[in-house]
Amino acid sequence: MGGGGRGSGGKFKFSPNIHGHYGSVGKRGNSHVRNMPGGVSGAKKFFDNITEGFISEEPIQNNKGIIRTLNDGTSITFRPSSSTDGTPAIDINGGTTLKKQKIHFVD
Repeated sequence: MGGGGRGSGGKFKFSPNIHGHYGSVGKRGNSHVRNMPGGVSGAKKFFDNITEGFISEEPIQNNKGIIRTLNDGTSITFRPSSSTDGTPAIDINGGTTLKKQKIHFVD
């Protein structure tokens, strides 16, 4: 995917749509729950890319993922297996860099 977005001096390799969302709307039709291809490896690449330059990182209890915080306060969570459908998921919350959303990485 092309450039766009801002990171710590670099550009995201993944671009959101004009509304700030990544991927496509999930099965339930909620615009804040998105689907992207790639499974676990795609989710990890996406997570590393959009959290480039993060200021803090914390593991989620019971080894259920990682939370990284960007300098504007955006909190981005990577979970290798979501509780809803078992797919890898990334949650974007708070801050001003990225729009709040949950992205499931389907195969």
